[in-house]
Amino acid sequence: MTIKSDAGEILLFMYDFYVNDKGSVNPEKLLETTKWEGNRIDRAVKYLKEI
Repeated sequence: MTIKSDAGEILLFMYDFYVNDKGSVNPEKLLETTKWEGNRIDRAVKYLKEI
């Protein structure tokens, strides 16, 4: 996967939590749900912050 597609998945994940009132998104939930390595999530989040 590319950083852009990973960032898109994280953005969709966060949007889903926000829209469906599932609470706040924290790193533990993101790691648990995606089963990704932490550095993969970090790169995607960094990309989102830059755009």
